[in-house]
Amino acid sequence: MKAHFSEPDPHPSVDLYFFDGGYCGVQPVTLAGTNPSEGRVNACAMVRSDIARSLPEIFDLHPELKRRSQAWQPLGEPVTTSPLIFQEPVPIENGIFMAGDAAGFVDPFVGDGISLALRSGALAAQSLAAFFKAQSTLDQAAVQYSEQYRERLLPVFRNSSRIRRLLSLPRPIRRSVGHLLEATPAVSRLLVRLTR
Repeated sequence: MKAHFSEPDPHPSVDLYFFDGGYCGVQPVTLAGTNPSEGRVNACAMVRSDIARSLPEIFDLHPELKRRSQAWQPLGEPVTTSPLIFQEPVPIENGIFMAGDAAGFVDPFVGDGISLALRSGALAAQSLAAFFKAQSTLDQAAVQYSEQYRERLLPVFRNSSRIRRLLSLPRPIRRSVGHLLEATPAVSRLLVRLTR
């Protein structure tokens, strides 16, 4: 679920708020033709439907987010989608080259979904190039795409699933992991590299 809000003096960062059953990211937004100081933020949450069904309910799940959101004014209607189904990507289905979310949906927390979509599209195009030049069969191109996808992109999906499982651990364990990551920037950088 997501929506834009006005916020006086928005933070110049992407802020993530974690709570049991999900998380909410808030980031500043500048639209073409607008002044960046106008103070517009995008609040985008991924949350289980049994935990919350509206953005105000979501904001109430984290004390700092609740406090921050009290100064917001909605700038439009929220946009929602569901369900989000995380499973191992399928690069070829019924002879069709699948790219982006059609192949597999990566957790938005990773922040690399668009890059993965572009990379998978480029891999599909590279694999099909030989077929279009009559240098391979369509089946050979499909095998090449599947192999390249699994080698280059599948690790990102698997690593993001591992991180998502960490985020679903009980709060005391999540806090300990968070403190560990704050204390060891090298480990944090490694996690980012593993999801790219």
